[in-house]
Amino acid sequence: MPAQNHAEKSAVAILLTFAAGCVDIVGYLSAYHTFTAHMTGNTVHLENSLFGGDAREAGLAALVLIAFVGGSALLLPGLSALKLHCSPSWHHERSVD
Repeated sequence: MPAQNHAEKSAVAILLTFAAGCVDIVGYLSAYHTFTAHMTGNTVHLENSLFGGDAREAGLAALVLIAFVGGSALLLPGLSALKLHCSPSWHHERSVD
């Protein structure tokens, strides 16, 4: 059973990664060349803009990064509380011998 659980989790991770990549390219092409799912690209844009002297692009990249961190910080307490109430099923399947 654990191998099947690992395979299922791997499949979900691959699908979520693919979806995030799709979201990123759509966001990059349509939202002022900013990445919406992965922040590494925005960090690179910020550094390039700062060193290139483009204040507008640097400000946009900084704003996206700040919004991402702020959104994560706001959702963290709620997700932590949800995790306490909804433990994964594999947690209950383990047995202690």
